[in-house]
Amino acid sequence: MKNWPHIFSRITGICLILAVVFGPLAFGSVESWAYSILALLAFTALAASLIHDVQTDRASAFFSPVVAVGCAGMLLVIVQLVPWPAELLARIQPESLFVHRLEEEIVGRPLPSHISPSLYSYATRISLLKLGAYLALFAAAYSYITSRRRLTRLTVAVVATGFVASMFGLLQNLGGVGEIYWLRSISSGSPFGPFVSRNQFAAYGAIAFFAGFGLLLARGGGISDWFRGKNGKRKLQPSDPWKNMLLGFAVSITGVAVVWSLSRGGILAFALAGAATVVAMSLGGRAAGRRAYLPAVVLVVLGFLTWLGWTPVVERLQTLGIIVSEPAAIDRARYTMWGDAWNMGLRFPVLGTGAGTFASAYPAFSTLWFRALVLNPHSEYMGFFAETGFTGMALILLALGFLLIRILRGLRVRKNPYLLPFLAGGVGIIFSVAVHSFVDFPLRSPGIVATLAVVLGMIYRTAVMNSKHIPPRRHADAASSSVREGESGSNRLRTAGRDREKGAVFLKGLLTAMIFLGWIFACNVPLRELNAHIEKVRIVRAGRQLTPDTRNVSEFIEASRRAIESYSPGNAALYDRLAEFTRKAADTVEEPARRMMLAEKALEVQQTAVGLEPVNADHRINLAIDYLALGRPDLAWLHSRLAAEILAEDPRVRVEVAEMFLSAGFEEPAVEMLAEAEELARRRELESVQRSIERIRSRL
Repeated sequence: MKNWPHIFSRITGICLILAVVFGPLAFGSVESWAYSILALLAFTALAASLIHDVQTDRASAFFSPVVAVGCAGMLLVIVQLVPWPAELLARIQPESLFVHRLEEEIVGRPLPSHISPSLYSYATRISLLKLGAYLALFAAAYSYITSRRRLTRLTVAVVATGFVASMFGLLQNLGGVGEIYWLRSISSGSPFGPFVSRNQFAAYGAIAFFAGFGLLLARGGGISDWFRGKNGKRKLQPSDPWKNMLLGFAVSITGVAVVWSLSRGGILAFALAGAATVVAMSLGGRAAGRRAYLPAVVLVVLGFLTWLGWTPVVERLQTLGIIVSEPAAIDRARYTMWGDAWNMGLRFPVLGTGAGTFASAYPAFSTLWFRALVLNPHSEYMGFFAETGFTGMALILLALGFLLIRILRGLRVRKNPYLLPFLAGGVGIIFSVAVHSFVDFPLRSPGIVATLAVVLGMIYRTAVMNSKHIPPRRHADAASSSVREGESGSNRLRTAGRDREKGAVFLKGLLTAMIFLGWIFACNVPLRELNAHIEKVRIVRAGRQLTPDTRNVSEFIEASRRAIESYSPGNAALYDRLAEFTRKAADTVEEPARRMMLAEKALEVQQTAVGLEPVNADHRINLAIDYLALGRPDLAWLHSRLAAEILAEDPRVRVEVAEMFLSAGFEEPAVEMLAEAEELARRRELESVQRSIERIRSRL
């Protein structure tokens, strides 16, 4: 029974390993089902770790500056979710009210008394879930690492997963296969390995590479001891040279895949991080004696790249010179998005638009010459600034500073030759992610961030480790135990010792019960998201099976709506998808009364989506379509007008509205929208839009 708390430590280790394996391989965990499972693993790892530390009096292991900054970040996201008095929010960040002001002016809807700073609360709640999961993984890894064996075990899991993902990516690229795992195709992007973007893979591959490189350096002493034989002064226990060679091969293949992914930002960040690792090795003293392993890995990587061929890599890197001399020639859209995101941050300086709301809010502030679904501005810093303002950026920089300071201090202070290489690899990981995030979006993949959180938790713990094992704190009643042993003849002291022991057991039991209840509450959130994903799949499948003879459509719609309200009531995308299904069902029905009933249901569901995500102009246009179907062109015009005002610089939405009204037989609103679209298209020199305008005018 004395060892039963260590069962929870094993649970923590298993969950951490599953997280670093499942997260990247499940398509980067960008879909709701994947990041929900990842959150379940994270919360389970944290709860098991907390229970173990409470039972062994090591709860203080969670108190670190990085965890404190993470908690401050969660508090910021919660503040974004809380409804503020409209007058107070107007003073602090008046731009947060712009959609509500437009509704008041155009639709006549009164300004609410309380308004959330987040422009889309559901997306912010999902960001809070993800942030909590990342923080849980960091804290659990930080607490779990108490010995070299555990450190090695987690690092091997990261390296093995990185190797598998790299092999998938290389084989996929060499075979010219566009499907992920040869099974799943994507409509856009540049898939590499299990990721939908080669930029994301490059960031993940760099994390796995430098983590494995640190382990290789740490075990490298075993190779030198093997060659020295009896004459060597062994500072470390000898390691199996064949395992080290296998580890070096896995690390090298991961490095090859990072370069072969052809991510310009990823390759540049990878090279700069390698230089930073060399400098960190020099700071590490004893780790500097193993620099021979760096050129060995580099030679293997260069050899594989030579065998694969340098032409694609050179051609890709040559575009960097064109970007520097003529930015608009290649990456005009990226620079435009950076400027737009910067302007968004300046307009929402204190609290931002809300964590996770960039894809929803950006169209209202976009100056792109084309209309597309922009999930991020191709710069993590600009995206964070737009979503969280100066407050969020300060927290991110603070956490980064704490990590670097602790690791650099560990390199100077620690003397353990096994731990120093891990710290040097940690410097490479931080530099690769930090530099790559300037020009790409690696942290938009939960699988990458989950792996990063675990690795950083390990390295941060390594920075304070100096022995083979960090013993737990002595029990709080150790002093009383010694007194009891020294004065065994005193019944009064024996009774007091028993009372203290019972009190400690009761307190530990109470804390364990509270942790268990907290775990149940935390896991309820991702479980609800899993159910919501299942409901989404059901709606999509039902839409494919619709026929004029389909029965029980109304019952299905009501059941789906109740399910959404139960599992994910703030998910505007789900309501929009259900409204689309209802609209499609109405089109397949021949009975006028039944068709009208379904059209009214579609309108009702679409109104819910608009209320949840008011800044999304597409929801407004769909609502206008529903009003036209019900013979209410006046209300359709109001919401179309509001959609056009939200996308003030987009002529395409006006062309879309004009075509919609013209198809419904209303020429006057179509003419007005075409005039506005023509003015915007002429000002921005959009010839394709002007041709669309002429095509529609020919039908008048």
